Amino acid sequence: MDFSFQGLVQTHTGQMETAFDKIIKAILHYSRLDVSLVRISNVTEDTFHISVDARAANTGPVPASISAMKLDLHNAKGDCFGQIFLPPLNTSMNGARVLVNNQLVKITDKAALLSFVDNVMVGTAAVLDLRNGRCDVKALGVGPRSIVYSKTMQMKGMDGPRVTVDQVTSTVKNGSEVQVVLRIANPSPIEISFGICSFEIQTSGDQKVFAELKGRLDTRKGVFEAKLSGTIDKSVLIEPGKARLVGKRCAGAGWCDDAVKAIDVELHGIHKLLRAVGVEIIHEEELLDEKPKARGWFWMK
Repeated sequence: MDFSFQGLVQTHTGQMETAFDKIIKAILHYSRLDVSLVRISNVTEDTFHISVDARAANTGPVPASISAMKLDLHNAKGDCFGQIFLPPLNTSMNGARVLVNNQLVKITDKAALLSFVDNVMVGTAAVLDLRNGRCDVKALGVGPRSIVYSKTMQMKGMDGPRVTVDQVTSTVKNGSEVQVVLRIANPSPIEISFGICSFEIQTSGDQKVFAELKGRLDTRKGVFEAKLSGTIDKSVLIEPGKARLVGKRCAGAGWCDDAVKAIDVELHGIHKLLRAVGVEIIHEEELLDEKPKARGWFWMK
């Protein structure tokens, strides 16, 4: 080993370069983005706004700075539908928080965006790929070095989602006009504001229309409410366990209209609506299936 000043400097520089290469490898290959929120709002035919709250993890034990960058947004099929701008990041052993606040995105491919939204709404898993982010990285006094950053955001999908009738108010004496509060469970961190949408409550199988409803659909993560109003047809026989909520129209952008039509889920708690409008419940014993089952000796007692 060369213990001269120049030799020590060269050794130190080499060590820093080796450590820097490991940081680059961690950022590019081993890091991940843990997503707590993706919100799509203010949708139009050609644009939408996006907000993201995530944490970059496994970026390595040594602090590094990553310059701002533009990234392409890709769906699970690899099709690009827009771009997002990420601010500069300063990583540490705890990673780095990634925040995007209400940023405007110009839609470059509506079919690709619709594919992503459909996957979010009905799938158990959703994928958003960030690609082609050209940025500079500095760490340990080394750099800046230019890299091309890409990362896949793996998230839960809405899986339907699960929809339950929570409250019903009949607005006329014969019960033909109603206001319905739906309780919707969204296991995904993705939120989408569709605006005013139209739905039908249909019978399973023969798809006869029992109710036509309209109201705002602004999905939120966790459990949220949607308040709809409309009319029912008492001549249509519908029973618990055989009712479906089907999306029909969206008053906003055309791609939202197509996305809402992907909603076709079992509607739980339909007996609440039937009772509120004075309709006889067929096979009422099936309501036992919607009640929590007893667990263990204590609950049985």
